[in-house]
Amino acid sequence: FEAGDVHGSRAAHEEAVRSTDSKRTPFEFAYSAIHLIFPLVALGELTEAQRLETEVARIDIPWQNHWAMQAAVAAVLYEAEGNVESAEVFYRRSIAIFEQATTALTRRHWAEQQYAEFLVRRGRVAEAGSLLERVLSFYSDPLAAPRQARILRLLGREPPRVDR
Repeated sequence: FEAGDVHGSRAAHEEAVRSTDSKRTPFEFAYSAIHLIFPLVALGELTEAQRLETEVARIDIPWQNHWAMQAAVAAVLYEAEGNVESAEVFYRRSIAIFEQATTALTRRHWAEQQYAEFLVRRGRVAEAGSLLERVLSFYSDPLAAPRQARILRLLGREPPRVDR
């Protein structure tokens, strides 16, 4: 999904969901289902995304990263439904939970990027700028080049050209 292959992401996560069970392997199911929701929303399949979100919400996993991901999923679904106010609340909640979970720096920056992209979609580019700059500086590893390029485009800058 992060690399832009929405259909491939959907297929991979659907397979992962099929190979798990919400009762016997709740953690694995919830993890896979949460990651399936993002491509489903991107493909406009909100009914299935909402069904999965409801099923995941019933699973009690006492782990901050799980709670933060649930908040991120809720934000994406609210935004897709046009409920911008609730989306913003849940984007912020996701970031706040990740900030408390000190071992989840990568996920926190992921959540900050998701929120910044939401702000850009709402025309609040200046507000998103500082978040995007912080996230961009975190992803300085060459393997993060696709994420860096996406953030630079959100900031209105052209990513550096890589000759191969």
